[in-house]
Amino acid sequence: MDTREQGPAPSAPDEWAPGGPTGHEAGHKAITFVLTVVAVVVPAGVLLSMYRSPKVTPAEKTRLRAYVWLFLAATLFWLVYDQMGSELNLFAEQKTDLSLFGLHVPASWTQSLPSLFVIVLAPLFAAFWVRRGRRMSTPLKFGLALLLTGASFVVMSGAAAIASTGVKVSLMWLVGVYVIQVMGEMCLSPVGLSVTTKLAPRAFTNQMTGVWFLAAATGDAIGAQLPRLDAVIGQSANFLWQGAVVIAAGAVMVVFTRRLKTLTGEAPASGAPTVAVRTA
Repeated sequence: MDTREQGPAPSAPDEWAPGGPTGHEAGHKAITFVLTVVAVVVPAGVLLSMYRSPKVTPAEKTRLRAYVWLFLAATLFWLVYDQMGSELNLFAEQKTDLSLFGLHVPASWTQSLPSLFVIVLAPLFAAFWVRRGRRMSTPLKFGLALLLTGASFVVMSGAAAIASTGVKVSLMWLVGVYVIQVMGEMCLSPVGLSVTTKLAPRAFTNQMTGVWFLAAATGDAIGAQLPRLDAVIGQSANFLWQGAVVIAAGAVMVVFTRRLKTLTGEAPASGAPTVAVRTA
């Protein structure tokens, strides 16, 4: 129901009265905040309990420390990537010209674009990884994923800036953003579960598989809170700072790739014995 048809806005005391619209909204915000805290605390507690377990050897603790960095990178990736179902979908509905060849495209249809691009790009990336994938370590792939995904939100910042003038932007903005994001997914998602099982302590192999999916849960939970900043700093600035943070994290991953390779066992430290990584 359109509340604008219900007459003048209620006074301040009524807005904050228990059971009123604002009261319901505050309750919903409190619930989502609690769920976000849970989504952050649970994986942190699980990883910490594994690290402190007497069943974990010193070599496995070294790999587990390396995995924490990969987990954080994956969290940042999904934080941005999975906003396509919320913030970007609303942007498509409210601020995008959805006319295509004279036909109106429902905003919900834009959610099919990432899946389409996965189908199109997966064979190309598969061929690339077969030919050159061995030369690119897992930390480097994660870093590239963050750089690409962060860049996608820098592009979205430009689209939001144009839309802030009251002009609906071309659908091609979202198409470009989704292409960039899917390219990032091709760098991270295929290797994420694999590296999780390789770095998992032997006593917690099955649990670590679940931890990998908690990265998406944590990123989604945090990402669900960030659109609220649109009303504070503007949507364009909100996209921009998120993209900048993720790009910075990607750059850190790339810079420290050699160190992370040593911790994961993909490359031995100079003068140090190799940390064996299980392949099965």
